[in-house]
Amino acid sequence: MSDKSVFLKILKNKTIMIIILITVIMLASLSIAIPQLTQKNLIDLVTKNSLTMVDQIKLTRGYYVKEVVGDVKKYDHTI
Repeated sequence: MSDKSVFLKILKNKTIMIIILITVIMLASLSIAIPQLTQKNLIDLVTKNSLTMVDQIKLTRGYYVKEVVGDVKKYDHTI
């Protein structure tokens, strides 16, 4: 009976050690992978937002040239 209990203790200890080892490996992997993925996604997001902003600036500039500059050119500048 005592041989079984010793065997079970050893087995439990090995199982716990394996679980701890797997947990440590997973945490290390995630601590490396998450920052890299976050940086890549951030770069993609900033690039997309920058392109959207450039398009908005182009639209604003086009409106300004079309609506405002024409009126200013028509205006008599003599005071």
